[in-house]
Amino acid sequence: MAKKSKKARTKKRHAPLASRLKKHGFKKVISAPEGMVKMSDIIIQLIKPYNDLAQTYEAQRKLITVALVAWNATLLPEDKAQAMIDKILGGIPISERENARDVIRQLMERKRKHFPEYKRYIMDYQLTEDDQEFHLSVASLASIDEMESLEPKQ
Repeated sequence: MAKKSKKARTKKRHAPLASRLKKHGFKKVISAPEGMVKMSDIIIQLIKPYNDLAQTYEAQRKLITVALVAWNATLLPEDKAQAMIDKILGGIPISERENARDVIRQLMERKRKHFPEYKRYIMDYQLTEDDQEFHLSVASLASIDEMESLEPKQ
């Protein structure tokens, strides 16, 4: 049997994510338009220093979840960011909260230092694993600046 094309495999991996977004009222879900950086690639770069600590699917899922909290927090005013972080940490066992808070702080600093130009809010993600490789799909809202840069020039 012939191997599926990369495009077909990617579409299959993105299907559950697209379906969840459509249930929440998003009418159309598109992949990164030409010229726009894929947020999944950026998030993979963001978490790179932590990958040795996240060798299993569950550990990778937790790392990505914490990274996305940190990412989105950097896009909010300080008080709203802290409220969001506190709410998320409330769902984590008490014994793990301080460590999670430290990792969130580190990831926020890393985002600000290495990726300040990216202002997309992350809506959802899909993590899959096949052949012992993780694949990340990220749904984000393009910033106003990005949308304007994609408009046809007259």
